Amino acid sequence: MKVILASQVLSNSVAEALLRNKEHPLLKEVFSQELVDFLRIMNRTFDCLNGGVHSTKKNINSDLNEYFSLDDPRFQFLQETVLTYLEDWENDVLKRKGFTKEQKLKMMISFQSMEALKITLHSFVQVTKFLIMNGAPSVSSRNMNQDPLEQYFSILRRCGGSNENPTLKGVLHSRQSLHVQGSTFLAGGSRGNTEVLKRQLEIDETPLPSRKKSQK
Repeated sequence: MKVILASQVLSNSVAEALLRNKEHPLLKEVFSQELVDFLRIMNRTFDCLNGGVHSTKKNINSDLNEYFSLDDPRFQFLQETVLTYLEDWENDVLKRKGFTKEQKLKMMISFQSMEALKITLHSFVQVTKFLIMNGAPSVSSRNMNQDPLEQYFSILRRCGGSNENPTLKGVLHSRQSLHVQGSTFLAGGSRGNTEVLKRQLEIDETPLPSRKKSQK
């Protein structure tokens, strides 16, 4: 799954489209307000976790602003509203009678996704508060990701070609090649699941000093 595609589907735009077309013959039988609520909650969650716009800039969506205060209302939304919504959803499904365990699992997001969301939300709130408490003037949630790490290891994997079982020697050799070639080799793929870092390459064309010829 690509994050950018998920954010486009789980968005207010899709929720609004469903509301406007709920009487359409193709949607009338499958439309549910619960789906719209889920899309809106996930849309705001994405904004809170991927913002970074400075408050001095004009921005209609305040969820995209940087974090400055320990009392930011977005913390309460992430830890209480979102997590409570997910837990209530899970409990309601598990209490339903007349369905098998396999059928109940299909009525909610996967257990792995549920646990990953809980860990992500709790970790993000605690890390952000820790940084603010220790003197950080602001925290940009957009920069709190592991994209550079994922890109680095994807390049190491790509260096091995079709070899899906690299040895320690092969990985160390690829790592050495990266250090030798520098940032020009660290170009992320355009079809990956991470945001490609834009590195400005400066080229100095000043001639190198020539070595004086030794006189025999």
